[in-house]
Amino acid sequence: MNALQALLNRKAKVMSFLVRETLTEADSYEAAVQRLAETPLIAPVYFIVGGANVAEGAVITRDRMKARDIWKLNPTEGRWFVLQTNYDRWEEPPTDDNRRTPATKAMEKFGQAGINASTMFQVLSVPLVLNDRTIHTVTMSAKQPEIYNSLIRQP
Repeated sequence: MNALQALLNRKAKVMSFLVRETLTEADSYEAAVQRLAETPLIAPVYFIVGGANVAEGAVITRDRMKARDIWKLNPTEGRWFVLQTNYDRWEEPPTDDNRRTPATKAMEKFGQAGINASTMFQVLSVPLVLNDRTIHTVTMSAKQPEIYNSLIRQP
């Protein structure tokens, strides 16, 4: 019922259309984050946004009307990565689907200086992060658009 009401509200957008418009029209990282955080949607979503400059990265946790949380990189406070799985960051992940802990350990193992496209793909391939429900894995770089890897996982 909520999705139907949102579709009838001409201001609500489908997530994929909002992403396309944002990539086409936003003229800066901050403008993209603001647009993704504030535009009404037909359903909740997590947006993971990366910019081309230092400290440009955020996870936006959305409900239909606005952001519930914007969690940004902050290297001066030691937050050199932000990590999102299928569960809100302020809640404990379910014991039967805890991808957050092994992903965090893998990121810390590689360290900030050790993260690149190859090691990021390794993080996404760690057991439990990669599980039998993983369908698609993608790594990409806003600063270096030639870095793009997409893999459909086989069960």
